[in-house]
Amino acid sequence: KRDKIKIALKFSLYAGSHLYETPISDRQKISSTKDGFLLVEDTVNDDMELRFWIMAFGEEVEVMKPKSLRNEFTQLSKRIGKKYEKS
Repeated sequence: KRDKIKIALKFSLYAGSHLYETPISDRQKISSTKDGFLLVEDTVNDDMELRFWIMAFGEEVEVMKPKSLRNEFTQLSKRIGKKYEKS
């Protein structure tokens, strides 16, 4: 059995608008933020598939919650940045 986590992801309008037609699940909630983004909230499986799905959106998404997943992406982005600084 997989662990479930409650996520909150902040998407650009461009990247997030498709979630109205192809939702993460039938339980997802989408709201607009004051600064013009879409906040998508849901409870999902905590697995590598989730991480790959989030990574596919690149800079068009920001993990807001949970803090542990946000920290994971913070560290990942730093490691990726270092690879490109070397060139």
